Amino acid sequence: MRVGKRERGSARLSFDYAGEEFIVFSEPVAPRPCDGLTPSEKEILTDVARGRSNAAIARARGTSVRTVANQIAGLFRKIGASSRAELARIVSRAGSSPSQGR
Repeated sequence: MRVGKRERGSARLSFDYAGEEFIVFSEPVAPRPCDGLTPSEKEILTDVARGRSNAAIARARGTSVRTVANQIAGLFRKIGASSRAELARIVSRAGSSPSQGR
């Protein structure tokens, strides 16, 4: 069995079996944008992606509109988005609701 490193964290593994050489390549999995968010942030992100307003999110969470606005601003920074629409696109590209986890 031979293991060889390739660029950017990928790996190559080759081995012989029954006289045949098999080669397996491994690529690193890119982290999802929702990885590293708190459960609360994931809930808010889901609500934003569903098109809910800050006021509607605040009512559902029993908090102030200003608190929700600050939490959404924090999501912009953490995820690297610049608008609510961009947050929604990032969530949709991630493949599942952020509140569902992996």
